[in-house]
Amino acid sequence: MILNKRKYALAFIICASTLQQVNAQVSQTSLAQALLKQLHGCMHVSVIQYKGTRQINKYEFKQNHLQTDSAQWQILLNERTVVNHEVIDINADFILKEGRAYSTAPAVSFDFSEWSRKNYVMVPASMYNGNRYHSIGDGYNPAYPKDMYYNPGVPLTISNNPRLSVETDKSSLVELQTGNAATPAMCFFSPAENKGFIVLTTQQTKFGNSGLTIAENAKQDSCNFTISAPAVRKLAAGFGDFHNSGDQAPNWKSGDKMTLHLRLYVFDAKSIPDLLKKFMRVRKDLTGPNHPRNQLPMSQLLAAGTSICSNNFIKVPAGSYYKPENNDDFQLGWVSGMMNSYPMLALNNETERNRVAAELDFVVSKLQGKSGYFYGGIKANGELLPEKMHPDFPAMQAMVRKNCDALLWMMKHLMLFKAQSYGNMIKPEWETAAKKLAAAFAWTWHQHGDFGQYIVPETGEIAVFNSTAGAIAPAGLAIASDYFKQPGWLQVAKDAANFYYRRDVVKQGLTGGDCGDISMDANSESAFGFLESLMALYYYTIIRLIRPGCKRRKYRLLFVQPGLFLTILCFHQIARLENLGVIWRVLYGRVFRINMLLPAFALRQVIISLSSIGLPEICFMRL
Repeated sequence: MILNKRKYALAFIICASTLQQVNAQVSQTSLAQALLKQLHGCMHVSVIQYKGTRQINKYEFKQNHLQTDSAQWQILLNERTVVNHEVIDINADFILKEGRAYSTAPAVSFDFSEWSRKNYVMVPASMYNGNRYHSIGDGYNPAYPKDMYYNPGVPLTISNNPRLSVETDKSSLVELQTGNAATPAMCFFSPAENKGFIVLTTQQTKFGNSGLTIAENAKQDSCNFTISAPAVRKLAAGFGDFHNSGDQAPNWKSGDKMTLHLRLYVFDAKSIPDLLKKFMRVRKDLTGPNHPRNQLPMSQLLAAGTSICSNNFIKVPAGSYYKPENNDDFQLGWVSGMMNSYPMLALNNETERNRVAAELDFVVSKLQGKSGYFYGGIKANGELLPEKMHPDFPAMQAMVRKNCDALLWMMKHLMLFKAQSYGNMIKPEWETAAKKLAAAFAWTWHQHGDFGQYIVPETGEIAVFNSTAGAIAPAGLAIASDYFKQPGWLQVAKDAANFYYRRDVVKQGLTGGDCGDISMDANSESAFGFLESLMALYYYTIIRLIRPGCKRRKYRLLFVQPGLFLTILCFHQIARLENLGVIWRVLYGRVFRINMLLPAFALRQVIISLSSIGLPEICFMRL
């Protein structure tokens, strides 16, 4: 009898110990909870019941079992430390053991007290700095209000997008799905704690895309980040507006199971770039590398693209040009005119070369204003096209971004003509137009310390300030500085690049505002435009300074990593490249050969960094 009691007691102790271990998975003693404490955070696991898209019940797991009115749930929470207790993998298995559950979505939330509205919040491709900015409009391409014009103090203003409240004492709710994010992740940086937070998940479960929800209270001193399966949003984001989502939570029956995969990071970070750099390193850790499908040979793509562009060359009353749109009108820059002509010139074909020359004649004679800036477009009948106009300000405006593109690509055209030994075809009018445009940018910078978003080509006035619309201007100025022997323009390029980097990347964690159909929203085109500028500055301030015959010494090379963040590297070892030359093809229109003492590791890093982001073509050949 005593023996049996001892057996029962031992069994009870074992069961209690096991239960305690399971309970710890959703208690304050779990690995995730310990990690989150560094940010005054905790993790909660729940199932949420909906009526349509309206939440009617939320049941939180306090241990590994949960009983509701109609169902018995089980949660199996498996946590694993990945790296130095700073990274935790979490697999949450939700199992309906008995009963039924209607319109129910499991969720894992990370709740943070001692929150601050100063925290930088990011959902890649959807939210940067929490989109905590003034917003306008309720649809595609909203008009600007009067107070945004000719106002150097205009705040950064976005369209009607998912966002945290720019107003104090107001709560916020951001409802997204994983398909809204370039990587299914939510992140923030806390300047008060000098910490960063990243949670990664997979895009889908058996129920489809998961939900990414951020909720901030009215006092803006607490915030939670929730991942649910599936997404159940009341409103879904459109292009500058919202509409009923039509989301629906699934019905569950006994035996149904679903797993949420998460990876949690809490790490030291002193700045927004620290968070962004960390994100760039880990963003594929859970989803794995991309697996592109190589279905179309590049030779066929080149042939098709060449044929389409060549057949789009037209002669209309306005002039002769490669048609960049679905209609016969011409748009300058912004992935259109004077950009589609460059690869046609690179074909080194007499017919296309003469067509490119005709387009240059047309652009410089029909589109340049008195100030040196260009108008953004022209109809086939010769009528100029205004941009972002307001009835109170009749002066015709143009996008700064289009003028940035015009300067960069005009310079690249001129240099490619020379590189192909057709410099004799360059007309003085082309060079004069490019020089006037570069001078206009330099004048604007000296006047305002900003390029603005919209410009008046007739007078050179900035009509709308702010944004990173001038992100690619430093690239064009750097090239023009070398081509026209104007060193002051290179200084403007460096100053402008530093300005954009510090104001937009470091302080706001975004670049934006250089598309004609958005407001000042964060966008990718300003990011790759800025990258182009940094690479141009790298070339003209670093690569051009390396000369043959140098001896053992240290080089300080400034180059750009894919996350747009400048990294200073100091290379100590110099290696002779025996019988090896490097052809760097058409880097800003130049073809040159390196055959000298060069830091071998530096060369490798330059080649890797440039080829990985698809900039110049790099090949090796025996001399």
